[in-house]
Parts: sequence; C-alpha cells; structure tokens
Amino acid sequence: MSITYSIRETSVPSLEEPDLSSIIAELQSFSLEHQELDDTIVALQTDYEENYTKKSVTRIAEYYDIQVKKSNKIEIITMVVAFEVDPNNFDLVQKRRKIWDAIREIKNDSKMRKYLLGDVI
Repeated sequence: MSITYSIRETSVPSLEEPDLSSIIAELQSFSLEHQELDDTIVALQTDYEENYTKKSVTRIAEYYDIQVKKSNKIEIITMVVAFEVDPNNFDLVQKRRKIWDAIREIKNDSKMRKYLLGDVI
C-alpha cells in the first residue's frame, strides 16, 4: 500500500517585510490608555486616603452596595476605587458624585444647612 501526495504552492510568498506601523500605533494607544487608567486609580486612592475618613469611604461603599464588614480603610478604598473605575458603573458613580456635591453645597450654605438632618457625608 502506497500513499501519494502532491504539494502545490498557490501563492508566491512576499519577500517584503510587513507594515508594522499600524500595529505599533495600536500598541502605543493601548499603552497610553493603560497608563491613564493607572494614573486615575492612583489619583482616586490618594484622594480617598488623604481627604476622607474611614466613615466617609464606608458610606460611599455602602452607597455602591459594597460589603465592608471587618475591612480597614485601605481595603475599603481599594474596593471603592475598583468599583468606580469599572466602565459598567459609570452612571452610578456620576450620580453619587452629583448627590455628594449637592449635599456638600447644602452643608456649606449658612441658610440651608439647618435643613440637613444628621451627618450625611
């Protein structure tokens, strides 16, 4: 029993080097986007660490329905930042920031602050 086969070349291989400029541009774009995300994460973490108390970041986490039992401030900040940089949560994060800004503005207004019950943020 014998097996016969034949090999036919259907195209002539190119001796030219492929154009890598589009691939390089895509990689650079990805690298810049990745760097921007890293910068955003560091900025958010630093802001929460320096300007917020554990109670404040716990309230933010609770707003996002993040469980924080037995977590320290850094762990809560990490969870909140991870939630906020997720593109799927963009609308909720914007809504929370808008509400927090409105509460802060009411707290700072001498005439309106008396209508704010308790310590909200």
